[in-house]
Amino acid sequence: MLYRTLLAFLFLCIVAPQALADAMPCPSRKFTPVSSPERFVYRNAYGQTIRLAGIGLSDTKIGDRFAGLARTADARMQRFMNDGPWTLAYITGKPNRLGECLAYAKTASGVWIQKNMLEAGMAYVITTPSDQYTAVLLRQEGAARERLAGLWRAKEVIVRDARTVREPRHVNSYQIVEGRIHYTRDEGRYKYACLSNDPWQSVCFLVLNTAYAALKKQGIDLLKLAEHQAVQVRGQLMFREGLKIYVRNPVDVQLVSAY
Repeated sequence: MLYRTLLAFLFLCIVAPQALADAMPCPSRKFTPVSSPERFVYRNAYGQTIRLAGIGLSDTKIGDRFAGLARTADARMQRFMNDGPWTLAYITGKPNRLGECLAYAKTASGVWIQKNMLEAGMAYVITTPSDQYTAVLLRQEGAARERLAGLWRAKEVIVRDARTVREPRHVNSYQIVEGRIHYTRDEGRYKYACLSNDPWQSVCFLVLNTAYAALKKQGIDLLKLAEHQAVQVRGQLMFREGLKIYVRNPVDVQLVSAY
């Protein structure tokens, strides 16, 4: 009897609120912004911490030059919250390591928030492995970049040169890095590429075999790229015997004509 009572209690406290949040629009007026390095994190009426999947805008990254744009982005998000309940589509069945539920959000008037912020140049894409919308978001980011919209008026603010990413504030944060490949090698579980002759002086990226296979299907064989081929890599920048980005999603590596 005690066992059944405990199960019922767990259902009411954990499962039922999650199911309700999945099935019904979430009252956005009861959202509370949560401090986060990449913005767009909120706590909803059910006690969940919701991160808007696929986008970010870091004050540390954009600095004082785009402080006005950051305030404009915050004001736009407030308008979205005032627009009525959001409809949330969760992309994972469980929270991430920070306890955040990743979700896409539409306002009561049908505005897809992530797409809108990218189109305005008020966010950049943060890729998520196995996310079906990542390619769509990258196209929106690319279009804003071509129009020099918002933060893309100064590309160097968001996209780092691999030769100069050495500041402590860049480490343990999501970065978009461009550089030229100097050498590659097969490390078994992953493929290794370095954007400098000295791995301690620049960024190297490690492509997991699943992502490497997907890239090959797209016609990009990392191990056969020409020396000094320009590439763009995005992901969490970490310091592990030098600066490294671990690539789990094939869209995190793109060939570029110049940088």
